[in-house]
Amino acid sequence: MEKVRKLLALAESENENEAAAAMGRAQAIMAKFQIETASLEIEPEESEGPIETWDDPLDVSSATWRRHLARVLCDANGCFVFRSGKETRITGRAGAVSTVRYLFDFCCREIDRLAREHGGNGRTWLNNYRLGCVDAVRAAVKEAKDRARSEAYEAAGGGSELVVVDRALARIDEEAKAVEDYVRSRVQLSAASSSSYQRNASARAQGARDGRNIYSGGSRKSVGGGRRAIGG
Repeated sequence: MEKVRKLLALAESENENEAAAAMGRAQAIMAKFQIETASLEIEPEESEGPIETWDDPLDVSSATWRRHLARVLCDANGCFVFRSGKETRITGRAGAVSTVRYLFDFCCREIDRLAREHGGNGRTWLNNYRLGCVDAVRAAVKEAKDRARSEAYEAAGGGSELVVVDRALARIDEEAKAVEDYVRSRVQLSAASSSSYQRNASARAQGARDGRNIYSGGSRKSVGGGRRAIGG
């Protein structure tokens, strides 16, 4: 997490060269750490404590894009989120939950920063723009995880080392399932409601393009430089 914090500090820098790829490297480091820890067959309870649903909600906003973002980051880092009234509650082990909270806060700030440039385009446009940013985060997170898994296989070479990697990846998937099962055995989850927001395909596409700057290199001069109030 210390490496991740340093990378995210670079991503927040006004120096665009420092910002380049910082978020993507952070997620790749976390994915690699998951694989390495699982390869050692350390029990999650020993390193990160029991699975819990935490009293402190991850978010209290009703914004659709924030709920989608929470789900993306939880899926990537072994946690589970669900709605309880107006709150987005998070379940997982302490280390994973801490990681998700940190990434969620960071991504929300970055998405809002990007949206400032387009503050005069109206609520519908901005809602779709932010959802596009979340689409970009989702794609980048998947790419980082896939890359970490591919690199683990390449490093293994063959033989018994491949078996170790296979077993580690299976343990990671089992842990995610255990967290979900914990929630479903204790919480009456309501059926997911369909989103009722108005669509704007061009705004969402632009958000997806600009949102790549959160996880990969890109000039901060081109987006997010305005000071207008954010709507939506």
